[in-house]
Amino acid sequence: MAEASHTSFYAQIGQRYGQETLEILKAYANYNQKLGNMLNRKNFLLECRRKGLVPPHIVHSLKCVHGFLASRSPFARKLTSHIARFQKSLLNTEIQDTFHNVKMIQQSISCLRNRIVKSTDPDLYRQFLTSQEFAFYTNLRKRTEQTNKKLRKLLTSTADDNQSYEPNVNERAILNTTTVSIPQECFTLLSMGPKFALPYRSFAEMPYIHLIADVEMVLSSESNQDTRERTGCQVINEMQNFLRRSSTSTQVEVFCHRAETVTRKFVRTHPDILITEADIGNRTVIMSLEKYDEKMKQLVEDTNTYEPLTRDPTAKYQRMDNSIVQRLHHLRLIDDRTKYQLKSSNAICPRIYGLPKAHKQGKPLRPVVPHITAPTYNLCRYVSKLQSTVFTTQKIQKLSVSMLTN
Repeated sequence: MAEASHTSFYAQIGQRYGQETLEILKAYANYNQKLGNMLNRKNFLLECRRKGLVPPHIVHSLKCVHGFLASRSPFARKLTSHIARFQKSLLNTEIQDTFHNVKMIQQSISCLRNRIVKSTDPDLYRQFLTSQEFAFYTNLRKRTEQTNKKLRKLLTSTADDNQSYEPNVNERAILNTTTVSIPQECFTLLSMGPKFALPYRSFAEMPYIHLIADVEMVLSSESNQDTRERTGCQVINEMQNFLRRSSTSTQVEVFCHRAETVTRKFVRTHPDILITEADIGNRTVIMSLEKYDEKMKQLVEDTNTYEPLTRDPTAKYQRMDNSIVQRLHHLRLIDDRTKYQLKSSNAICPRIYGLPKAHKQGKPLRPVVPHITAPTYNLCRYVSKLQSTVFTTQKIQKLSVSMLTN
């Protein structure tokens, strides 16, 4: 019945307004349906990217290389890595192409709408757009239901694969100098190195408020207001997309959560063990806390290198530093903002620690003194920045040598 009325509607349009107007209305209806399909496609691809999924049509398109993986080739791991990167790149390109198609369809619909206004009367125009809007949302709702079903099926199959997921272990990244046996999950997690970022377990753990504050501070140095606003909106949009993503964890997140739990339990049950990074080589060293204390004590007791003090001189150097900053401001060599940036308050004496030299016999410690909490840190950094803008590296070295010799 609906099909008959639909046909009679277009037949009436052809008789009343002519064949050209009839083709315009049919083209509008066709583009309207394409727009709904393309928007649904866009949402599906974006949801796949947010959840770390690969759409089935991309997986099936690479079946030509699956034979190499099944033949136990020595390059299977390398090929798997290439396939994963290519799938991700292909998904991103397809998303960009979908956005482009949506834009082009919307432009065509806008052009056809203007032609309909000129070719028909206002009553028919409103009636036609109302029917097309109803058809658009009906089609979009139907497609969305199919897409959600497809996503749930894809998530289920991915969750099944997560159960057997185990990352590769870099044996050389861990140096265990103790006799304690390290759990496999703990060993794997530590082998990933200090630069590996653990995923958050929940949204409540995410410091997104501090992230927004940091972004605002960085953007405050940008002079172009349009750039500041555009960049700020892009960052906020990316954060919202991340926070709104599904709670379903990827295979990497599932392993990391399990390995983190095992590692935390291992550290709590072994308070006599120290886990630290080596001085070079990007390695993690597991050593006895008692041996670490002994080696550090031997370092600081070397009277040829270190001199014991009867009191903490931090407050004295802080007053001297602030006095120099105040004098620079009085001479109008720095402005008010720089003055407050260079002044020090509540400074803490730098604390020494040691990094084991994993490549040497006996694993001696290399002393490290971070001066970021020292009262003179900001002023020294400011002077170093001035030198780098005025002198070249060779001139700075010559100047430093001449100052030392004189």
